[in-house]
Amino acid sequence: MEATQFGAGKIALVVDDQRDFCLMLAALLESFGFGVVCASDGHDALEKLRHKKVDVILTDLFMPDMDGIELISKVHQAGDPAPVIAFTGDPHYAAHSVGSAAAALGARAVLMKPFSRDQLASAIGFVCSPSKAQAITQS
Repeated sequence: MEATQFGAGKIALVVDDQRDFCLMLAALLESFGFGVVCASDGHDALEKLRHKKVDVILTDLFMPDMDGIELISKVHQAGDPAPVIAFTGDPHYAAHSVGSAAAALGARAVLMKPFSRDQLASAIGFVCSPSKAQAITQS
């Protein structure tokens, strides 16, 4: 399946406190066929999830107020079945404790910023495949 077909008819929630990165990621996801909803932090994301069902959640791990780790925990506590892709710009944390914590809480993939279009497509293909159940870390 080509990357441009991954998201046909699906909705992605992008959570990042950096508006420019959120818009760039939204544009990439739209190029894959996704509809995109953006949120500026974990609280905003949870509010959007109350009103809209999404097929995949992409969240930054480091945000003010409610970070990605807490968001992932709350999403899974609420029983939301949407797979989560976490990302961070800090290479030390991505490869160590925070990336591991995100995976332990249910993130199915952890990407390191900046990531390529191909890395994003690979992570989406991995987490959206019903036969995949393990978390991966992309560095």
